[in-house]
Amino acid sequence: MVNRSEDATPATGESLHERTRHHLERLRELPSSAAALQRALVMLDEPLCTNRRLEMVLTSDQGALTGLLRLANSAYFGVPGEVVSAATAIRVIGHRRLRALLCHMVAGKLFEVLRMDAPIVDAVRRKAMAAAVACAEIGQATDESHELRVAGLLHNVGELALASEFPDDLEKSQDIEATFGIGWEQAGAKLLQAWKMPTSIVRAADCWRTASKEEALPSAQRTIDAVHAGATLAEAWMRGDTAISAAARVSEEALKRLEVSQKRLLQIFGRIPIGTHDLERMF
Repeated sequence: MVNRSEDATPATGESLHERTRHHLERLRELPSSAAALQRALVMLDEPLCTNRRLEMVLTSDQGALTGLLRLANSAYFGVPGEVVSAATAIRVIGHRRLRALLCHMVAGKLFEVLRMDAPIVDAVRRKAMAAAVACAEIGQATDESHELRVAGLLHNVGELALASEFPDDLEKSQDIEATFGIGWEQAGAKLLQAWKMPTSIVRAADCWRTASKEEALPSAQRTIDAVHAGATLAEAWMRGDTAISAAARVSEEALKRLEVSQKRLLQIFGRIPIGTHDLERMF
């Protein structure tokens, strides 16, 4: 279970690199409250995954069941009558959107555990939410918008992990990799992989800055490009940049693959403030 207990205090004399490595190793285990969510995520990747097996796992966690029913009864699906069972909800939502919902719920668990009163932690969390909003806008209310929102939300989980444990060191650092022995993008990718997140989300966390052509895993390209665009806008928004300067930092190649225009980027940038405010109320 992820915690900040006295047992997790590093031995005297450990370097910051060693303390960072130990901290990330502890975080590889999800909070116990997320166990059912993780089991369901793993199950969704199995060839013989059935709705009945998913139902059994999700009904064992009241929080997961509540989130499942809330989504199935949302206006997005427009189901006549009220969905009251997990079995019906899974059929209505489908496996693709269910995976996004589970990832979103895991992110919520992590945000709860890692939250602490330090300005830099709050800033990192807000940046994650701003990226989530921008990525969802890139999905334009299609089925993939759920997945892209989660990818944006988790793109800097490595930075959040460092900020929650070493806020002062992170704030003073001019070179994250030199300071901690690992870049926060790489740290995030390793954690997401350990938590059994979808491969496209892992890859997006690892290489969103460059958004180069993904030869090894073409199916992850759109997620990587969307997170590149969304997180770039989010960083610019956090710095107080203008929409035009923010949009100028986004790779033209990524935009071409996404089929998103500069004009659309400006619109997305403008939606970040209210979208982030709404998302913050969910966590």
